Amino acid sequence: GMELMTTTALWDMVMEQVIKPTFNLRVSYPGINGFLLTAYGNQLLPGLPIDRPDQSLDYLTSLVPRIDSHIIAYVRESLHSYNLGCYFASSVMLGVASERLFELLIDAYINAIQDQAKQESFRKKVAGKGISQQYGEFRKKLPDLVGANGITAGDGPSTTRFRQEFKHAIEITFDSIRSYRDYAAHPRDGEVPRHIIKGNLDAFPLFCQRVYQAIEWLQRNAAES
Repeated sequence: GMELMTTTALWDMVMEQVIKPTFNLRVSYPGINGFLLTAYGNQLLPGLPIDRPDQSLDYLTSLVPRIDSHIIAYVRESLHSYNLGCYFASSVMLGVASERLFELLIDAYINAIQDQAKQESFRKKVAGKGISQQYGEFRKKLPDLVGANGITAGDGPSTTRFRQEFKHAIEITFDSIRSYRDYAAHPRDGEVPRHIIKGNLDAFPLFCQRVYQAIEWLQRNAAES
C-alpha cells in the first residue's frame, strides 16, 4: 500500500546517498527515527527530479529564463512520469523536449549562415527530415561551429570553455537522451534503466543552458557553412 511505496521511495534515496537515516539509541525505542539530507543531497536538491517536479522546473527556468514553453511542458511530463515509475514515458517525453531544443538550435544556425546560397543548401538538407538526419547534418558542421571558423572568433578563456562545454553537451548529453528516447519509443521486452533516466533528467538543465548559450551566440554572430 501507500506505506510500502513511501518506504521504498525513502530507501531509494538512501541508496542514492541523497538522504541518510537517523537512529534512536534509547533501549526502550531502538531503531530509525527519521531521515536527514546528506551533503550530496543538499548539493543536488535544486535539480533533483525525485518527487520535486516544481522545484526542478524552477531550477531549469532559473538557468534558462527565455526557455521555450514547449520544452517546459515536455520536461514537466517527463518529471511526473518518472515519479510515477513510468520510465518509458519519462524517457520519451524528455527526448521530445531535447528535440524541440535541437530544432531551435538548427533554426539559429541556419539564420546565422551569411552566405545565402550556403544557407539555402543547408536548409534543404534538413527540411522535412527526421531528427536523426537533421542531427547527422548538423554534426558535420559542429567542427566549424566550435573550431577555427566558428565560436573561436576572438577566442579567450571564457569562449574556449563555452565551446568545449557546448560540444560536450551536444555530443554526450543529447546523444544519451536521444538514444534512450529511441529505445523507449519502440516495443521492448526489457525496461529503461531508472538510473539512466534520472541521470538524464538531472543533466538536462545544464545541457539546455549550454544549447541556449549557443543559440544566443549564433543570434549575435555569423556562422560558416
